[in-house]
Amino acid sequence: MTTEHALLKLAHRTPMVPEDARALVDLLSGHFGIAAPQVRFRVRSYGKAGPLGRYIVLPRERMRPASGAIGYLRVGIVVHEFAHILARLLHGRVEHGLQFVQVLDAVLRVSQPLWEETR
Repeated sequence: MTTEHALLKLAHRTPMVPEDARALVDLLSGHFGIAAPQVRFRVRSYGKAGPLGRYIVLPRERMRPASGAIGYLRVGIVVHEFAHILARLLHGRVEHGLQFVQVLDAVLRVSQPLWEETR
């Protein structure tokens, strides 16, 4: 379980537009010293990190208060899918276990100042 539970909940409640999502992925990639994955957008998509760490698929449509979170673009999904890319590069194939959660917590802490400014 994440040690950054409150921060993760806040990230999942924070809407984002595609341009900001792409910029966040680029900034996080630079911070962690990895090649930035390609960011692809699909209508009402669930997030997905490509198996080789080369791309992330995100929903195109921005989350609105009445829409709920599932299938809509928000900070939490961007951070979650980026954490999958980083965890795979650091640890190999990683599901939602301890190694992934540790990486997710690190990405949440690093990313918070980047997206909280836009709230």
